[in-house]
Amino acid sequence: MADIARDAVVRMVERGEIVRGVVVRNADFAGADLSGGIFDGCDFSGGRFGGGNLTESVFTSCSFDGTNFENAKLRHATFYKASFGGSVF
Repeated sequence: MADIARDAVVRMVERGEIVRGVVVRNADFAGADLSGGIFDGCDFSGGRFGGGNLTESVFTSCSFDGTNFENAKLRHATFYKASFGGSVF
């Protein structure tokens, strides 16, 4: 896994790239548009997605331990083999 900045993740999604194997712990994605994004093997632990748009995004084998999803748009988002220990929805 490679550490990466929050803004780089947003740009990858905007370009339609698959976000694979990145670490963005404790990142603030509040209000970010990640709709339609495809994520594989990423670590978003401790992150904040409040008010963010995750509509129709797909997350496979991602970690969201301790992450806050309050008021995030999760319509048709798919989480497969993801961990959410201590997360808030």
